[in-house]
Amino acid sequence: KKSTGDVIATLSVSDTISNAEAAEKFKGSTEMLGGLPVADVGEFGTAVLVQDRLQVQVRSKDAALGKDQRKQWLEKFDLANMAQMVRTR
Repeated sequence: KKSTGDVIATLSVSDTISNAEAAEKFKGSTEMLGGLPVADVGEFGTAVLVQDRLQVQVRSKDAALGKDQRKQWLEKFDLANMAQMVRTR
């Protein structure tokens, strides 16, 4: 949030097990973040795929939050713990 309290981005986690098309965009990705494939989701979204299953995404409201900043927000997620949860299910 900005100091004004305006929402500038949303953070989400979704399971792609019931939506295989969501995981398709990560195939062939050459960009990685912490060993995970990165994909652009539209103009203002950046996502990683955890354990070939969980899509973790940061979507900005507008261009004020760039891709590098969205990737920094993705790094704030406990991606290693998410991967462990998927492996133990």
